[in-house]
Amino acid sequence: MIVLTHTGKLGDFFLAMPVASWLYKKTGEKIHWVLSSEFKPFTTIEPLLFLQEMTGKVTLVPHHIRNYKCGGQPYRFDPAKYGVEDKPYYNIGFRHLPDKYVPDFYAEEIGAGVDDDFVLNAGPARKDFSDKIVFVDDGRQLRNYIDPAAVELTIDQPLEVNLALALGAREVHCGDSGFAVAADLAAIRNLHIWNHGRSAQPEYYHRHPERIQFYRRREKPRFWAYE
Repeated sequence: MIVLTHTGKLGDFFLAMPVASWLYKKTGEKIHWVLSSEFKPFTTIEPLLFLQEMTGKVTLVPHHIRNYKCGGQPYRFDPAKYGVEDKPYYNIGFRHLPDKYVPDFYAEEIGAGVDDDFVLNAGPARKDFSDKIVFVDDGRQLRNYIDPAAVELTIDQPLEVNLALALGAREVHCGDSGFAVAADLAAIRNLHIWNHGRSAQPEYYHRHPERIQFYRRREKPRFWAYE
């Protein structure tokens, strides 16, 4: 198996998946994800990772993360230090702030390519949500900005569950977070992303930003326009 390491954050990690998919298709070798257990969301995403055809194994290791000023740092480490002997291995992370679409940025460092056809498998869409507007509120108080009838997808539910609900929904709202990146990779339709004015350039984190509605949180709530 090919080992890919990552130290977070979550959106940065999901954007390693098109690179992992390219490696899997190119070599036929499954991916062994080696992830830092210090980044708490990594301790809950194993079920989602095993929905992906390319995933062969997931290992959490106690690699220490000093800060998240440029993704999880330091991101370069030898997995053998933690008993992972599979070869080859590649460290996926930010050598500096990205200056292009993040999968291309990752691939450039390790001499790989990007699977532009990769779609994150979130399981079957929940058809019972086809008439619903849903949102993930990650501290941005989206309830104050969207249709009052919208259904909240709470973060205490597994990520794959929330993605399946969003996949079936009529409209999806979230902040510019890891969920937004995952939703985009899962080809979730009618995606609306609310940012706080300090977000990275959308084209670095989204393959087709022109298909997404972006809003600043201080804008007038959208549902007012319908009254």
